[in-house]
Amino acid sequence: MPKPKSKQTFNSTYESTLNNEPFARGSCLLFIRYRIELDQRMRNAVVRFLGRLKQYGGSVLGFANKTTVVEAPADSGWLAHDDWCFLVLAFPAQSKARLWYISEPELKQHDFPPPSNGIDVFTVPIRYVPDSIKSTYCWFEFDHIQNKKEFTSEYVDQVRQLYDDNTIDHGLAFIKDNEDEMIDRLRDSWMKPRSHYCLSLFDSEDQFWQIHEGDSYKPLKEKRRQLCDTTCIVFTIDPRIS
Repeated sequence: MPKPKSKQTFNSTYESTLNNEPFARGSCLLFIRYRIELDQRMRNAVVRFLGRLKQYGGSVLGFANKTTVVEAPADSGWLAHDDWCFLVLAFPAQSKARLWYISEPELKQHDFPPPSNGIDVFTVPIRYVPDSIKSTYCWFEFDHIQNKKEFTSEYVDQVRQLYDDNTIDHGLAFIKDNEDEMIDRLRDSWMKPRSHYCLSLFDSEDQFWQIHEGDSYKPLKEKRRQLCDTTCIVFTIDPRIS
């Protein structure tokens, strides 16, 4: 499976207090997925809880009010709506994120958010500190992998080289099917147990499409589709709250 590139660990970077690097403030990311109808309410809530968030070492990385579903099985919940949004936060540890979540009054209100909204809140550990700040996030889910050895050698390793050649922060989070406990599902998650998940960061959505529609990736995509079911989503965060 993919290994981190030669980068500093979160702990060493956190201790060195690289204030110009938002990721230096955390060893995990917290994702809140919600529908567009909640966007303004979520932004207003962030303004109110920002001070309390910092007490737990948390920071706001940004909002995305548009998510592109690049690929998904026909029965995927991602296809049920086309207005998914994200809020991304960073924390020094998953335990800190959980403590903030269970104590935050904005999130404890009985009507926030409404149960029918399908909100997800979860954290994942991060494997290294990116070299630079990138704003486009790509989540891949690989499900029902037929041959893990072939999947690793013929797809994962090849994509890793392609991403390295294009300075993509690949495998920032990588969760194998036997590592499901790494996902802390604070309030549900679209991530199914027993699947592989990979988070990579791009400079922009244009860069993502240039690579994934390019000639180098096409045979890899074909091989992947032979070996597993895939869900791929892409979104770009903006650090501005309002």
